[in-house]
Amino acid sequence: MTTGISVLFQAFLAESPVILGEGAVIERLRRSSGIRLDDHVVNSALIYQATGRLTLEAICRQYLEIGQRYNLPLLLSTPTWRAGRDRIAAAGLVGRDLNGDNFRFLAELRNSYGDYARQVSICGLMSCRGDAYKPDEALTASAAAEFHAWQADSLAASGVNVLLASTLPALSEAIGLARA
Repeated sequence: MTTGISVLFQAFLAESPVILGEGAVIERLRRSSGIRLDDHVVNSALIYQATGRLTLEAICRQYLEIGQRYNLPLLLSTPTWRAGRDRIAAAGLVGRDLNGDNFRFLAELRNSYGDYARQVSICGLMSCRGDAYKPDEALTASAAAEFHAWQADSLAASGVNVLLASTLPALSEAIGLARA
């Protein structure tokens, strides 16, 4: 069954021969003065810190301004690459809606671009449980579906247009993530 969110994203893809996407945000943050990425949730908690939020906003605005200037649709990814339930707990952020707060952060930025905001789609970014570069540590498909369901549900409930998994160690975890 197709949800309303995926229908909107399918239309976004069908109507757009070219879609601009942001990239290397974590690497750009890693090289930014005054920014410290969290050992557990990487860049997800930056929205709760003044300097981190401003730096993340500046990077996102660069992509938004390029898209607006050239009238290109844009796909922004929530900074939730490592915002699964276990990592949120390890970072001491239990009780915070880290996935939803990151979506709302991007939605607020998107909405500040007036009519251009209609051309911006926000995806909920997910990743593997462990080390993305160690395939022997990848989850089985069934374990991955169970593990990733919490974050997938959290991001979907927040209002993202589509879910995106990035940097996965093996096909088994990708299959399970897709099921979640």
